[in-house]
Amino acid sequence: MKSSTVQHVFLGVAVVVIMTLLVSGLLLIDSPVVARQKTWDNEKQNELRQLRDQIGYEFDMIKSLPQNLFALDLDQSLIMDDQNHKPYEYRILEDTKFELCADFNLASTDSMGDPNAYVRYPGSGFDNFDHKAGRNCYTLEVTPSDEPFKQVPNVRVVE
Repeated sequence: MKSSTVQHVFLGVAVVVIMTLLVSGLLLIDSPVVARQKTWDNEKQNELRQLRDQIGYEFDMIKSLPQNLFALDLDQSLIMDDQNHKPYEYRILEDTKFELCADFNLASTDSMGDPNAYVRYPGSGFDNFDHKAGRNCYTLEVTPSDEPFKQVPNVRVVE
């Protein structure tokens, strides 16, 4: 009879431990919606980097900023935000300054304030396109080829 009581206690403890682990695991994993939003946002960051780089190459070649994104020599799908099916916003501010804008789902530090929630890319200069949720605009300046871009002066969130 004592063996049966020990088995019941052991079984009860095992069930509690397993349930605790399952619930903890579910709390740590993003919901499918949040995971998809992060994927969209990472794609947007990557596409903004590619657009920024292509604008710089264009400037090096013709010594002026392109009039619009469609004038760039690249895959036209990079110009479009795949989530909302609209082109990224681009506008010339000055001879060497331009603005790129995109709509993001989440702040780049979302996920309970985890600054590593998004993939970070090392590199010199302005590279990360950190963002808040919503529309974000980045003012960039083309500089000599050895230093392709600098941020001017910060990310400006447009309401």
